[in-house]
Amino acid sequence: MLYIPPAFRETDPAIMAHVAELSDRHEAAFPEPWRVDDAPADYMEKQLRAIVGFRLTIETLQGKLKLSQNRSEADRGSVAAALSSSSDPQARDVAAMMDSRNKH
Repeated sequence: MLYIPPAFRETDPAIMAHVAELSDRHEAAFPEPWRVDDAPADYMEKQLRAIVGFRLTIETLQGKLKLSQNRSEADRGSVAAALSSSSDPQARDVAAMMDSRNKH
């Protein structure tokens, strides 16, 4: 396996842009989202000095689809039923996948 060292990004503007992007994303659900610009500049400068940014190159990615297939049919049915009654569309999608796989 080829080792590729991480590319460190130690420049304040690059890290600041990433912190701002993350803050915007995770604060968006709040009625009054906090923004990096709300903090005093000297505070943000101090915080940025404590962050070392880096970028990794992913060469391969291996995954496994695990949908409780190691559980009993009753357990799988209970999990699928609970997920299918969820208000979360992704949970309902997982329930559909489980139902589809359980039929095989």
